[in-house]
Amino acid sequence: MTALVLSAFAGLIYQFGGNLNNGNPHAPGSHQAAVMPNSEPADDSADKSSARNNNPVIPVAAGPVIEINTEIGKLRVELYPEYAPDAVTELIKLTESGYYDSDTLMQSRAHLGFAIAKLGQSPKTFDFEDEPNKLTSRRGSMAIARSSASPAYLNNLFFGYRSQPALEKHYVIIGQIIDGLELVEKSPSGLRIKVNSFKLIDRNQSATKPGGYSG
Repeated sequence: MTALVLSAFAGLIYQFGGNLNNGNPHAPGSHQAAVMPNSEPADDSADKSSARNNNPVIPVAAGPVIEINTEIGKLRVELYPEYAPDAVTELIKLTESGYYDSDTLMQSRAHLGFAIAKLGQSPKTFDFEDEPNKLTSRRGSMAIARSSASPAYLNNLFFGYRSQPALEKHYVIIGQIIDGLELVEKSPSGLRIKVNSFKLIDRNQSATKPGGYSG
């Protein structure tokens, strides 16, 4: 089963290496608003009761918050500069420059337990080093692929619906969704959601306060 999951993950990395706008109803000139279904998010009750989620809380200092404005609502992500300083610094620079404000799509992969936000056109080429850390995946984790899996770096952002221990060697966690994940969780696999903007916000605007990181 682990091999199957890893194989599927690797396939997605290369699948998304192409242009998401190919055949995409959200491409310029053919945009259609995504329709939220009535389906429920994947059941992660088994994950909640796992030994992994009974580990002691890993302290995480209050980090900057990015707001991702999509056509179906807003997600807010707390970043972890303490554990991925280079990636977080670069992500904030890209956010403030408007890098993600056009041609970015979020696609649900509910059957695999995560969603991916990817630039559709002219992605930046990065020269980067991995920043492995001790954070383990859980519901709402935001991660980037390690260089051994993909050169995409901050062009591809992954959002977990549940703990993904089998995939952790392929990515590095750099933040945590603190508000809005349920919007994407309820989307059917394959649905492409238009991202309107990324912006850095005052963390006091965030409804959820940091409470450490439970691995």
